[in-house]
Amino acid sequence: MARGLQAGILGILLLGAALGLGPSPGPLEAVGPLASNEGVSFCPSRDPGPNAGWIRVPDDFWTVMEAVEAAVQQELYRVWIGPGRYFVLWPDSPAAPPDLREILLCGLGPGLTVLLHPGLLDDYPPFLDPSFYVRPEEGQEAILEGFTLIGAQVTLSAGKAARVALRNVEVLSPGGPQGPDPLGWAGITLYAVEEGAQVVLEGVTIQGAAQGIDIASSGKGEILLQDVLISGNEGEGLFLRGSTRTLLLRSRVVYNGSRGIAMDMQPWLIIRDSEIAHNRADGIDAGIGGLLEVYNTRIFANGGYGIRLSMEACEERWEAAQTPFAGEIRGRGNEVFDNARGDLCPEDYPWPEGFRTPE
Repeated sequence: MARGLQAGILGILLLGAALGLGPSPGPLEAVGPLASNEGVSFCPSRDPGPNAGWIRVPDDFWTVMEAVEAAVQQELYRVWIGPGRYFVLWPDSPAAPPDLREILLCGLGPGLTVLLHPGLLDDYPPFLDPSFYVRPEEGQEAILEGFTLIGAQVTLSAGKAARVALRNVEVLSPGGPQGPDPLGWAGITLYAVEEGAQVVLEGVTIQGAAQGIDIASSGKGEILLQDVLISGNEGEGLFLRGSTRTLLLRSRVVYNGSRGIAMDMQPWLIIRDSEIAHNRADGIDAGIGGLLEVYNTRIFANGGYGIRLSMEACEERWEAAQTPFAGEIRGRGNEVFDNARGDLCPEDYPWPEGFRTPE
């Protein structure tokens, strides 16, 4: 992709300054700036026309992957997809799943540009992987903006100093909005976000999956989820495993069939100005460790606790082999109320002063 895009694609958001957060100890020490390009689009709002430096669908190619391959071969790295519904692969294609590395892939917006993966079809061959891979290698950039994707889970990774951005994208996993996929696919899975890498999901909606977003990375990159809606998924809305730093900003995690947010291992999760509500189980299950920071967030009407730590007081059946919470909680200014089993568990845990308002 043109290096000029790399210079301007993601405006810098320094967490320490922007959020007023203090330093964090040990292995959770900050590794660099998170980034967003809020309000900036590199995608044309209409057909750029022939000879404008873009590969176009359907004018030049019928399928997205044919267009992507041509754009890479011609070193254009830009694909524009017009209004309509398009298969990313033909239903009877023996080709591998879509694999995007360095690309600017543009549609006109959710519901206008719709990408269909054959995985949504009843007779889709079971040996083919119904996934949509986005995995730029070291120093590369992959930007996807302005479409609905139906019939595939999105799997993201980023090599060292690479960048991934999904903006104004709606993901309906296999099974679509009518029901969750029976095979347990997540709407979006993130793994291997390496040192200096950045993954930004902005204005993204995930609905109808077995699990909304699964962050499985233990790398030293950073993840920003901004203005994201995670709703109506069968299991957890957001599941974090590993140690990658993640910021959830101005987002909603609501009406999911299990926990709104679940943490495992040693993640660092910062939640700010968000809503976690109406999930069938806990709003946030902080697990056994890591760092959870929650600021100015509403956590209410969940079927379990508002926030639950892994401690005997919060478990119906506690076994000696279970590991108690040994992480850290930070935050202030949160509204936590009307959760079915209780708002904060344990109540006598030394929650930070001003963590919940009113005290």
